[in-house]
Parts: sequence; C-alpha cells; structure tokens
Amino acid sequence: MSAYIVEDTTINTVVTFLYAKAKRTPWRQANARLLEAGIACEGYGQARELAQAMHALNVQAVNARYELTDDPGDFKFKCGNAEAKPFHQVVKSLDCWLYQCTEGNVPQTSKLYKAMVDIRDLLCRCYVISSREYKAAKWG
Repeated sequence: MSAYIVEDTTINTVVTFLYAKAKRTPWRQANARLLEAGIACEGYGQARELAQAMHALNVQAVNARYELTDDPGDFKFKCGNAEAKPFHQVVKSLDCWLYQCTEGNVPQTSKLYKAMVDIRDLLCRCYVISSREYKAAKWG
C-alpha cells in the first residue's frame, strides 16, 4: 500500500461540512465524538484546530510508512471561505483521508482517527436514511 499527504481541499471539505453542521441534529453527535477525542468543531478556531490535527495525523501516518521526519506539505486551512461540497463528496473525502492515515499505529492509537471513523459511519447512515430508496423501502 502507498500513502500520501492528502490535498488541503480534502481536509477542508470534511471540516467545512462539520463546522457548518456542528450545532444541528444529528451532527451534534459528530461534535460530541470529536470532543471525546479532545477537539471540537463548533467555532472557526476549533475548526481550524481540527483541520490542523487531521493534517498532522496524515503526516504522522505517512512518516510511519516511509520513515520521513518532515512535513512534506504546506497545509492551508480554508474553512472560512471554502465552498460547501455535496454530501457524497464529504464522505468520499473523509474516506480518502482515513485511508491515508492507516499506516503505522495511527488506527489503533489515535482518538481522532477513531472519532473520524465513527463520524464517517454517521455520515453514511444519514445519507442512506435520507434517500428516496430508504424511505420507500418496506419496514420489517
């Protein structure tokens, strides 16, 4: 498997969505999960910290894979002026980031990684239950 540092837009897509939805149901559950990991996404400053933490975790995983010691990128947080992306793009961007963070012991030791897996699952569940197909499906 190869790993790389995701583009700024990948992290910004996820954080922008979480920041915009932080105080709305059911996204409060996502923010609660982040709080358990020691970070939040309710204010711009917190969103910026989350983006920086996600970038740092991605760098940590890539460094574990390739035994690097430096941050190979110049991460730029753009949540405040980033364009909101479609829901499916948010999930795909989060999946990409999670995949790139699977190196070393990151999945086993990082509270942020575990929180983001839970958030991805919440996003997928919400996406499915909001679909026409789910609403039309038979109960039972």
